[in-house]
Amino acid sequence: MKDVSLYETISRKPKDTSVSFFKNRHVLRISPHWHEHTEILFFTKGGCSFFCDGHTFEVREGDIVVINSTQVHSYTATDGVAEHYCMHLTPTFFSDVDFQNVQIQNLIRDDAYATQLIKKIRNRKYIKKKGNDLMMKSHAYALLAHFLKKYSYKEDTEETKKNTDNLKRMEDVFSYIDAHYNEDISTSELASLMFVSVSYFCRFFKKVTGTTSAAYISELRIKKSLTLIENTDLGMAEIAERVGFDDPNYFSRVFRSVTGITPSEYRKGIGEEQQ
Repeated sequence: MKDVSLYETISRKPKDTSVSFFKNRHVLRISPHWHEHTEILFFTKGGCSFFCDGHTFEVREGDIVVINSTQVHSYTATDGVAEHYCMHLTPTFFSDVDFQNVQIQNLIRDDAYATQLIKKIRNRKYIKKKGNDLMMKSHAYALLAHFLKKYSYKEDTEETKKNTDNLKRMEDVFSYIDAHYNEDISTSELASLMFVSVSYFCRFFKKVTGTTSAAYISELRIKKSLTLIENTDLGMAEIAERVGFDDPNYFSRVFRSVTGITPSEYRKGIGEEQQ
């Protein structure tokens, strides 16, 4: 069973179809998480070091990354830029096709046909025309059929069980971090929750999540700050304190390292989008 604290709820607008498509610009690091949706990323600028279910690989401009349903994943931009388009396919997207125990390889490179289909979906998304939802779905089905033919493989149940068992061992750790992210959390505290040494805990946490516990906590704090910036009029100093940063300047630096912009710029961008 996947760890609930890593679960990411993907918000959906009432008029969204089973194909959600959008562009990510100001995200340089994504902390470990999972969701039921199948996710397809198309990188248009920069690249990143990508972590997915215990494996790390380098992604560059033009690459496609497929995250299968329930795979724990994260990434860190390698050159300060990781612009990409993101497509989510709901579980119901596969309800009338045989997709059981089938996985798609994570990294797809130099595939002109797949790239063409993703660009067609992008064009349908951003050029408003009647029937676009149907065309987006048809292109998405064509893309998945192509992936199934060229890049699919049967799920390794032993590997999946191992990854699930590793996550289960860390349930208490993730729950503790989620409850106390705005407090000082020592590595020894977290290690004691697993009844292991600090050195073992550090190695195990990195193996399971692809990052360190300190980086995970910092990125979680930034994620929590986004909600406060978007939904309150609190000043940045107070927001920084509420999410666990004693120094507003340090909060701003970490925020920029994760999003590529400052907290003030992020709030300004939200205001401009709402106008």
